[in-house]
Amino acid sequence: MQIVDAKEGAKYLPADAVLISYLVSGNHVLAFILQADGTLTAHDLGEIPNLDKNLETYRYKLSKKPTQQPEESVQALKENRPIRFKKRQTIESLSRQLGKYLLGPLKEIIKDKPHWIISPDGPLALIPFETLRLDGEEQVIAQHQISYVQSLSVLKLLQERDHVYKNLKNRGTLLAMGAPIYEDTNTNTICQNRAKRSPNPVDFKIAHALVHRSYDPQRYARAFKQLDKITWCNLPGAEQELKQLENLFFLKQHRLRIYQGAEATEAKLQRLNKLGILAKYRYLVFATHGHLSLEIPALSAIVLGQVNNPPGIDGYVTAGEWPGYNLKSDLMVLSACETGLGQIVNGEGVMGLPYAFYVAGNKNTLMTLWKVSDEVTAEFVASFFAKLKAGAGQIDALAATKREFIKKGGRYSRPVYWAAFVLYGV
Repeated sequence: MQIVDAKEGAKYLPADAVLISYLVSGNHVLAFILQADGTLTAHDLGEIPNLDKNLETYRYKLSKKPTQQPEESVQALKENRPIRFKKRQTIESLSRQLGKYLLGPLKEIIKDKPHWIISPDGPLALIPFETLRLDGEEQVIAQHQISYVQSLSVLKLLQERDHVYKNLKNRGTLLAMGAPIYEDTNTNTICQNRAKRSPNPVDFKIAHALVHRSYDPQRYARAFKQLDKITWCNLPGAEQELKQLENLFFLKQHRLRIYQGAEATEAKLQRLNKLGILAKYRYLVFATHGHLSLEIPALSAIVLGQVNNPPGIDGYVTAGEWPGYNLKSDLMVLSACETGLGQIVNGEGVMGLPYAFYVAGNKNTLMTLWKVSDEVTAEFVASFFAKLKAGAGQIDALAATKREFIKKGGRYSRPVYWAAFVLYGV
């Protein structure tokens, strides 16, 4: 990829936008701000105390519903012993603290820019900046639109692709695949997304070696087998989401295609790609589980059907495999991700998946940083696409949908339901 300097890169920034690029080394953070007029400034944010731990805690708190008990409390109840409550940082206090360190020193430059394009680094890729507080009580999303990008060079490539795709003719509006069959529905057991066992460091070393065997066409499947894949639950709410999209784009002119249940498989996706059908749609939606691998980013994947797959098909369409697909899409939506994230190490698995889609021919990616309930996801995605249909841009539509949820009040206003959705793109 060609390295883009600030003077050239500024040409690709929208007039109302600012690019904020972070560089993290341990607890030390640098920030670089590029404005549309070509002004580039560097900011040493210094040592941010307990950065990794606070980011991990913040993401954990954002992703948990208020009714969910902390893991140590659940364990105490199981063991019939008293619960010892610790003084805990709230979401609000962490939001202010992280906002103070990550955004406060940049305030005078960025406060009047409606659109912030964030290029995160390391663990910063695992939190939604929309939830931080720069001043007072308001979250950033109240006054600013946020999108993410891997680098200035990728920003340039995305803008160039946007220009080309605006001139494409005869594309269908939406192709969706979702509600795959993950488990035998005849069983009466309660399904929980979980690993069959916890991989150890040796497992990861072997899986890493397998992934990098370029001569082995089954290397990704063998790597997942080595890690003893996660068992996935069916997503009944995804059917509702697909139905809402069908109702939204039912007119013949949209050339809508929806594949669900037994058709939501990797084999079907490969066939659609081979026939050139995937390249004929503007929006691609996957109402499926997603797997983000921090240890081996190439194994980050969209998870399709896991039942009755033919030999050579494991149902995981990985970041390493997506470059073999041919897309011409403005947007790919991963609407029901199960991240499976454990301890925060870095954000390469998050940023690598949108880039793999880009290499395949996609432009922007809307994904989730944690699993959102099926019901809420269906409502969020339907509202987002209704705004796109009405003519809003993707970044405008996403910010408006998030503000809409906050304004509804009640459970919808809680970050767990809207903050998980982040857009990589321009």
